[in-house]
Amino acid sequence: IGSSNRALVVVPPEGRAELLDGKPLLSASQIESYLECPYKWFSLRRLRLQDSDAGFSPMETGTFAHRVMEVTHRELLRQAVEASDVLGEDFDPEETPAVAIPGSRLSEGDGKTRELARRILSQTFDEELRHQSIREGKRSRYQAFVPHTAKDRDLLRTLRDDLLSELDFESGLFLGYEPRYFEWNFGGRDDLVEYAGAYLTGTIDRVDVDRHGQAVVIDYKHKSPTGFTREYDVSQPDGSSLSLPRRVQSLIYGQVVRRRHPDLRVTAAVYLGTRGDHAIAGAVSANALQNVLGDHVPHREEACNALTVDDSASYGMEGERGMDAFLDATEEAIREKVGELLDGNIEARPKDAEACSYCPVMNCDRRISR
Repeated sequence: IGSSNRALVVVPPEGRAELLDGKPLLSASQIESYLECPYKWFSLRRLRLQDSDAGFSPMETGTFAHRVMEVTHRELLRQAVEASDVLGEDFDPEETPAVAIPGSRLSEGDGKTRELARRILSQTFDEELRHQSIREGKRSRYQAFVPHTAKDRDLLRTLRDDLLSELDFESGLFLGYEPRYFEWNFGGRDDLVEYAGAYLTGTIDRVDVDRHGQAVVIDYKHKSPTGFTREYDVSQPDGSSLSLPRRVQSLIYGQVVRRRHPDLRVTAAVYLGTRGDHAIAGAVSANALQNVLGDHVPHREEACNALTVDDSASYGMEGERGMDAFLDATEEAIREKVGELLDGNIEARPKDAEACSYCPVMNCDRRISR
């Protein structure tokens, strides 16, 4: 795009006359979209060429699953705090996240808590579904999740089973970590978060913290294990340098947590699958691997979607090692791409065939057929 039209590519946030300090306001998913293909980002995020009809699509399903998981874990934590005989009435787990609260996490050895979580999830599922139905008509939302056909109702039953089995899968993960932050919004007008030459806005699904102040950043994805193998593998060909993986959302969120909670040390930034047999992928510090993956640490001959971050590696960052260096190196690599966006580069350049799968520009001469 020529210099005269460059200002039309990246526009100021709604309600503002100009960019914030010359920086765009982006989300992690927007950055991922631009990394997949600059023109795909321009079509979806700037021109907004997308289907405006609500339905029973993966988007609505994922949104509903996120809400059910949020409320379930939030309620489990609330009840654990209420049942404690040592925490005061004014205790806020978000203010002191490293304080251990019995009953606030799932574990294979605690059948009582797991059963309570399953009851909470089932009740939440029904209640949230009822709310979706109420929103029909004039109060309908874009992502209303209401079954209308027998196929929709079958998918709904499968979704309920998926989320219940996710609780069992999760009970073998995150040993010693307890859920503390849920659907944490950041990047509002008075809460600007700078990242890679841009300001970020978004929502982090969940952050778990252990009693040492170590944190795991969790991003739910309603994907099957095969989808994880294809999309969420962040393993690196060379531990001394860095190559941007296909998905960077959890890594971006890991850096945001470091910025907003310097008292916490991020040891993992992962994707947690809520569909089918479930899967976990992302970046995990070598020292935290056993606790984060728990029962799901792969045997040597098994494939793993999780990158074990070498705690002694610098990843090209001077003076830093391990996860901090890895997250900083990721930000620097993304900074270069944000610079290209600000320069008006919206050339169609799909990363691979997967990048074209949800692109609305069907007549693109660089579209990669599948």
